[in-house]
Parts: sequence; structure tokens; C-alpha cells
Amino acid sequence: ASNWSGTSWSGYITGEADVYVYKPYKKSNSNYKAIPIYYTDNYFEYGHTKISPTNTKVSCPMTTLLPYQVNLNISCQSTNGATSSKYITRVEIANAENAQAICTNATFDLTNGTMTPTKSHAAPWPKSAEIALSYEKTSSVYFNSLIPIKFSDGEVKVNITLNNSANMNTEVIPVTLPSTSWEYGKQYNYNITVKYTRTDVTISVSDVYV
Repeated sequence: ASNWSGTSWSGYITGEADVYVYKPYKKSNSNYKAIPIYYTDNYFEYGHTKISPTNTKVSCPMTTLLPYQVNLNISCQSTNGATSSKYITRVEIANAENAQAICTNATFDLTNGTMTPTKSHAAPWPKSAEIALSYEKTSSVYFNSLIPIKFSDGEVKVNITLNNSANMNTEVIPVTLPSTSWEYGKQYNYNITVKYTRTDVTISVSDVYV
């Protein structure tokens, strides 16, 4: 963590006062109890100290929050030697129907160091991909977020979009994730298996490992 230093506060305050420090600066903020946070933020630092009119210098220890990473390791497997003209072109993490687990923004309270996600039927976190089912290999798709979440079985899903290069048809296959929590600075890995025949595609997901 880094330290912030200030200078004399004489003439600005008449007694002891609290100072809250954070970065990066969010221009839209007007309340130190509700700093806006977005899931795409790369980091957030905050700190607290006290000052008095006689201080000539103060230091403020900072706490750094780093995003967590969710890795989807997608393995394509043929059944009975089948071939496929299908490609995975999009992978997204999303709320299941009527769920509000995945959040794209939150507010941070500098006074107690807590983040409150904004619960909503938020838009999914998408990633473009180009994974041919016939390649028979494992490809990884990564997601980062600064907003910690906790969800139950069935609340969060992975939508996998398949395009068929033979007839240009598109289909979206959802698979739900098991319950867990995603927390600051950690990495979460899911093994997703895509099995296909000449006519069907089935998708399964393993439990998370950190």
C-alpha cells in the first residue's frame, strides 16, 4: 500500500477532523459514504487519518483493493469421432432469470471500508471468442471485476454462443455455476466441457477451484 502526505491545516479547521483519501478520483462523487465503483475498474485505494490545526504533516496508510479474475477453461470434445462446423463466438457471465447476483456497479463507504453492490438485472459481462469445436483443445476466457459477489446455485450462468459456419445459424446455450463467493484479488477457475455429436452439443461445468 502507498502513503499519502499532506501539509498544515491551520486556518481550515478549528479542532480534530477526519480525512478520507481514495484513488482513482471519481468526479461524480459528492458523498464520502457512496463512492461510485464499476466492475471494470482496475483497482481502488482508500485510507483514513485524523488531523488537527497544529499538524504540519500527516500520513495516511492506504488499503488497495484489486479485481478478482474468473477463468473459464473451455474444453471441446468430440463424441464417436464426430466433426463439427460450429464455433464458439461469444462467452458471457450473466444473471439467471430473475436473479440479481451479477452487478456492474457499486458504492464504497470510506468510513467503514465496505462496498455495497447495486442489485439489479444488470447487463451480462461479455467476451468475444473464436473457438472451433473441432479443434479438440482447451481455450481459456478471462473475466475481471472489482465488485465482490456471493451467489447461490442457479443464480449465475455462463451463456455460450455457437455459430454454425455451414448454415450461419446461431444458438445460445446456458450453463449455471455452483454457489460460491468471488472476492478481491483472488482467481477462480471453472472447467467447462463442450461435448458434441453430429447433431447435438451438451455443456457441463465443474465446481470452482481457486
